[in-house]
Amino acid sequence: MEVAYVGNDNTVTVDLLYDVVDAAYVNDATVTMSLVDSAGVAVTGQSWPATLAYVTASNGKYQAILEDAAALVAGAHYTAKVTANGGADKLGYWEVHFQAMTRTE
Repeated sequence: MEVAYVGNDNTVTVDLLYDVVDAAYVNDATVTMSLVDSAGVAVTGQSWPATLAYVTASNGKYQAILEDAAALVAGAHYTAKVTANGGADKLGYWEVHFQAMTRTE
């Protein structure tokens, strides 16, 4: 399980986005993320969907910031719903589950 820290900016990364049909990294997709709590309700404090920007000269790496203002509660569980759209027949969707924690160190 992944971790996000309450009251901190957290980096969200999709790495090595790859098209198995074309056998190539996808460097020109539109990648977005929405964040919901365990009841499926959108987390407040940040606008959704957030866009993950392509990291220049990488192999399919995209990043966004989960902002410190996102209303995360320590100990609660969340789901990041990620979509990637690289054009016709190049669609992807996955969910990443994580827990919010208070940074102690």
